Amino acid sequence: RAFEVSAKVPFKSGDFGLAQGVEWAARAKHVAEVVAKTKFQGSKPSPGDLSDVALKGCVVVASQAKHGVQRQELPSMWKGQLTGFSVGDPGAMIGVTAFLDPLSPATQRVAPLLMALAEGFGARIQVMLNPKAVINEVPIKGYFRYVLSPVPRFDDGGALVASHRATFNNLPTSKLLTMVIHSPDAWFVEASRCAYDMDNILLDKVTEPVLSAHYELNHLLLTGHASDEYRSPPAGLQLALTGGGGEGSPAN
Repeated sequence: RAFEVSAKVPFKSGDFGLAQGVEWAARAKHVAEVVAKTKFQGSKPSPGDLSDVALKGCVVVASQAKHGVQRQELPSMWKGQLTGFSVGDPGAMIGVTAFLDPLSPATQRVAPLLMALAEGFGARIQVMLNPKAVINEVPIKGYFRYVLSPVPRFDDGGALVASHRATFNNLPTSKLLTMVIHSPDAWFVEASRCAYDMDNILLDKVTEPVLSAHYELNHLLLTGHASDEYRSPPAGLQLALTGGGGEGSPAN
């Protein structure tokens, strides 16, 4: 760690030991304990690799302390075994606590993200269940899958395996179902291959054992803006839209 030393104050050999002890107790000790408990995939890392990982961890901890980011544990009254659960190492660098209504569409979307944080980043996830006391209607009326691969996967030959796939099992066969892709607003995703109308799905009418559909990202909508030195829209600025040949026409 680099820190400033005044030229007017002598910095002796004992001061180096004091600085090392303070740095070890404040950051390096905790990072070293986490690194020692980490299980690495593949070959065993060398001491140099472990040193690099510990150094990067110390930088992250120092940056969080600089910006006032702190970890606050939940009160003991909120740690009931019947009202929640936790996944991951309690000493993990990343900790996430989520209060979720188990019967809500929002939980359907948040749950896969929490699983990705635990699997891809080794985060400790603590979930506190906060259901509604009174339910007047069925709160969940659809099935949701999040297409997300937190870690890359490879086959036996070392090639990257594309795992961008969502699978639905045990769906009702007599209900009319509709397949909807919830993509970002700037993505134009369309079905490229499907044998049935994905807007009107009746599984009892499907003859194949598996109903599959392929979707492709066909276009991306790029947006932006321009501003002057006063962060206002510049007057009279023209944008030239050009093609591959370089020809174009100005647009306001």
